[in-house]
Amino acid sequence: MSEPVSSRAIASLVFGILAFNGCPCIGGVLAVLLGAGERSGIGRAGFVLGWIHLALFALVLFVVLATALVMGVGEAVR
Repeated sequence: MSEPVSSRAIASLVFGILAFNGCPCIGGVLAVLLGAGERSGIGRAGFVLGWIHLALFALVLFVVLATALVMGVGEAVR
């Protein structure tokens, strides 16, 4: 028999899914925080989804800032 799934694990998975669909930053952070230390597959899935979302968010932010710098947005400040 399998072990019962905790409510933290379920919440982690829900926030991990919501991170991609509705709550960008908050969902990813909550998925990681709630999924940390969970042993069930559901908790681990939420944890992984949260980290994937945060990594993608950081990558997109970096690309946007680098593009703005290259395109000359910095010259308007001078």
